[in-house]
Amino acid sequence: MIYSVDMSMGFETQTAVTPGGRVLMIDDEITLLRSYERGLRKLFDVVAAPGGKPALEILERDRSFDVIVCDVMMPQINGAGVFAYIEAEAPELVPRVIFCTGGPVRPELASWLAATTNVQLAKPVDLHLLRSTIARVRDENTVIG
Repeated sequence: MIYSVDMSMGFETQTAVTPGGRVLMIDDEITLLRSYERGLRKLFDVVAAPGGKPALEILERDRSFDVIVCDVMMPQINGAGVFAYIEAEAPELVPRVIFCTGGPVRPELASWLAATTNVQLAKPVDLHLLRSTIARVRDENTVIG
């Protein structure tokens, strides 16, 4: 058991994070993607996709992910495009998607984000918050039995 410290509420909270599960990390910022990968790999089996297009290529051949963490603003295929693919081709993964966004987004993306019920995190994402959010989404979507 690993404890993750979260300061997002203005005070320290500790959350127990049980290791395990596969995570697809999607972000076009390679440095950030590698940072997330390093920070998560002790707890999760991380598959990194450097953008929406590579993510769709991965999802076409492998959908066995417990959680998908997806940047919203990316060239070619953005987070909304990735999510549309998941809704159409792998609807069982829809509740497992976490969105990350940093800064202003185009109006059409802002409307889409406001309408989604999926978890949204502001970039830069605190690593402890990311770990605990991944674990929570994984646990909420794990079928037991």
